[in-house]
Amino acid sequence: MSREIIRDEKRPARWSRPFSFCTVARLHAPLTAQTRHLIDAPAPAAMRPTAILANTARGGIVDQPALAAALHARAIAA
Repeated sequence: MSREIIRDEKRPARWSRPFSFCTVARLHAPLTAQTRHLIDAPAPAAMRPTAILANTARGGIVDQPALAAALHARAIAA
């Protein structure tokens, strides 16, 4: 993804779309002001119920409460 998407104020609509095609999404990014909570509620909500989100990056990139809610609701597998 380009930096324009990361900095886009309308990121949830544009950023979550690629996740709708994912079976496995792997995150590899440094934690910066632009990447903090890069994965927020719209991203896992857009994923398939069988999808797996693998975060090998810093923890702050994923909004943990949003991820926990998606897992609890079985919106994603893992």
